[in-house]
Amino acid sequence: MPDTNPGLAPELVSASRTLATCFIERAKTLNLKGIKRDDEAVSFFCGAATMADMEGNKPLAEHLTRQIALIIAVRGYIGVQQIAGNLPG
Repeated sequence: MPDTNPGLAPELVSASRTLATCFIERAKTLNLKGIKRDDEAVSFFCGAATMADMEGNKPLAEHLTRQIALIIAVRGYIGVQQIAGNLPG
């Protein structure tokens, strides 16, 4: 589900799309499928949110956490594809 919130900073949308695109490439390279791919997607975004938080980028950390909770954890890999803009929301 792409970000459609008009108040959302463009750099947050760009960062999440970049991360999603990176994960899609990683999943293809590692030939991840099914539940394993869904689990790895959540782990990937959790790691990115943790890094953002550790670097003091609270807005990005919060944005990624919302995406983990509301999109990836619910929709799995399809959520990652939607974040990347590869599928309609």
